[in-house]
Amino acid sequence: MPVPDNVAAALKVINDYFATLQAVQAAPSPAPAVHDVVVGEATMFALNWNGTVDRSDNGIGAWGAHTANKEMMGVSLPEGVLIATCGFTGTWAQNYVRVGKFLGENRVVAAVTKDGKRLIGDIVDAGPARWTHNAIDLTYAMAHGLATNGRAIVSYSIINGVTGQKMEIKGWDFVNGIEILTTGVA
Repeated sequence: MPVPDNVAAALKVINDYFATLQAVQAAPSPAPAVHDVVVGEATMFALNWNGTVDRSDNGIGAWGAHTANKEMMGVSLPEGVLIATCGFTGTWAQNYVRVGKFLGENRVVAAVTKDGKRLIGDIVDAGPARWTHNAIDLTYAMAHGLATNGRAIVSYSIINGVTGQKMEIKGWDFVNGIEILTTGVA
C-alpha cells in the first residue's frame, strides 16, 4: 500500500528535525576561554616610591631574593595565582618550595604593561596580601620603569621562559578581579 504524499512529507520533516538534533548534540562545545592576562592594581613592595624601606616588608623574597634593591626588576604575584598557575593545589606552606623550583626550572617571568610600556621582571616574591585585592606588587625598579607613582592599573602575563609562551593564569577571578581563595593561603 503506498504512503500518501502528505504523510511522506511529514515523515521527512520529522526525520530532518531529528537529524538536526543529532548534529547539534554532536557539535563540539566551544573551548573555554584561556586567561593569560590579568588587569588590576599594582602597588610596590620592599621599597616605597621615594626609595625608603617599606616597613611592612622584610625585603627578602619568598625564595631569598633581596627585594629592597633599587635595581631589581621583579614582581610579587598572589600566592593562589602562583600555586594554581604552576599546576599545584594546597596551601602556600605546602607549595612554596615547589613553586620556586617550577619558576626557576622554567625560567618563568612576568611581563607587565602600563600605558603601552612593557617590562619583564622575575617573580621574586608572593603577594600582595589577599585583603588588598591588588593584582600584583612591583619592585622599585619595575614601578619606576613603568612610571606608576607607587600605584597604578597595569596588565600582566606570566611567560614560560623555556617555551617563550604565555601561561594560562589560574587562581584569579577574572570577573571580580581578585585572587581565588585557596585553602591555606593567607
